[in-house]
Amino acid sequence: MKGFHTVDLTGNIFNLFIKGLTLRGGVKNLFDADIVYPAPVFKDGNSIIGYYYRDDFPRPGRELRTEISYEF
Repeated sequence: MKGFHTVDLTGNIFNLFIKGLTLRGGVKNLFDADIVYPAPVFKDGNSIIGYYYRDDFPRPGRELRTEISYEF
């Protein structure tokens, strides 16, 4: 399998406009890289090696998240 790199970013803003209000945000896999995890390998009774899932396991692309909280 070929290698891959991802860029993940997160940020926080504390006391946004009023004391105790927090805004958080993040991006996972910023550049939407193609990521696959290898499928399990098996060996049958005749010592033939194969894969349980031929195309491996694709992972999700870019993911965004936001959160707002208030502490009082």
